Amino acid sequence: MPSILPARRKRYSPMKLEHAALQLKTCEGLPLAVGGICRPGTGTHWTKKFERLRSLRFDGCDIYQTDLVIAQAIQALSDRSLLIAGCTVCTGMKLPDGASSGGVLGSPFEEIRSASEEAELLPEGFAMYTAPGGPGIAAQASPAAVRQTGMALRKLGRRISDEALMPLLYNSGFEAGIVVYDGIGPGVCGRLICWGVFGWSSLRLPGQGDDAR
Repeated sequence: MPSILPARRKRYSPMKLEHAALQLKTCEGLPLAVGGICRPGTGTHWTKKFERLRSLRFDGCDIYQTDLVIAQAIQALSDRSLLIAGCTVCTGMKLPDGASSGGVLGSPFEEIRSASEEAELLPEGFAMYTAPGGPGIAAQASPAAVRQTGMALRKLGRRISDEALMPLLYNSGFEAGIVVYDGIGPGVCGRLICWGVFGWSSLRLPGQGDDAR
């Protein structure tokens, strides 16, 4: 279940956005965490709607198909009350050292594409920074600010504690956002951190080599 952390220092925003986050197992028994930033009054709606991702199947998927299955499923669920969404899954797929997969992040109304290593603008005042291997971050802030925080997250490594991670996000001052770590690959641990006006959710999947099922 999501662990709600204290709300951080906030700056003024004309729309106090909510977040929704859920950890579940798919119909194949695979651990998955999903989260979204949504319009006021829709957080509970999206927590319930994300339950539909239990039906996802990844049997036979390669690393590209895995991410595509997640992204397309979130797009199919989405309406205009969901602004940003992220998801991570651990399928147990064996990958070479340094390779990872199983994480998606972005606007559900933008084109699905691979991580670009560039900060980009998204609708509703959000920006996103992603890079191969992750983590990715999307937040309600300028592209430059989001890129700076994203690069700092990458320097922390793939398997870190909340005690090391949360101060960096808290001190960013971002009012709403999502961070996603890939869930598939050697030495990775799928994570999703999501926050909005009512606080934080931090979800962690079993790491590769742990009992993922």
